Amino acid sequence: MTGSGASSGTRAAGSSGGRPAFGNDRPHKSAYTLIDAARPPEIVSYLWRNVYPAAPTPQRLRAFVGTLAAGPDSRVNLRSHGEVGERLRQRLRLPECSCAGLWFVFERWDGKGMPAGAAGERIPIAARILHAARDASAFAAAGGAEMGCAMRGPAAREPMGASR
Repeated sequence: MTGSGASSGTRAAGSSGGRPAFGNDRPHKSAYTLIDAARPPEIVSYLWRNVYPAAPTPQRLRAFVGTLAAGPDSRVNLRSHGEVGERLRQRLRLPECSCAGLWFVFERWDGKGMPAGAAGERIPIAARILHAARDASAFAAAGGAEMGCAMRGPAAREPMGASR
């Protein structure tokens, strides 16, 4: 659902007029980074806070229900981020490797990400670095360095490359 285009936003199924459901997507992305997207109650709570928050109640409810109803179909929206990156790479005549990680922006190490559910070493190192930078930025903005340190968990204390 964590996507790019500073003003395009994420479109909710059932939203009227094809307008963005989230508006400016930077705050949306930061807020999404702070939840565990593998936990449905966190997703529902996040969506309620972020889908058309200032819209009149009937419009907001339609967009919210439409977004929930999209379910797995929302993966198509996330896949489009990789497609746009690929087209931009081609227009700028960049090497293929320059945007390979964009296809994995919403994946998770545990395989519970989207759109493909890639896990662990299947996620390119460039995407993993992007994830770490994105998360560090979101946690620092939300609660400073203390929050970032608190969120790292026990896995962060293991030596790099240690297997579980």
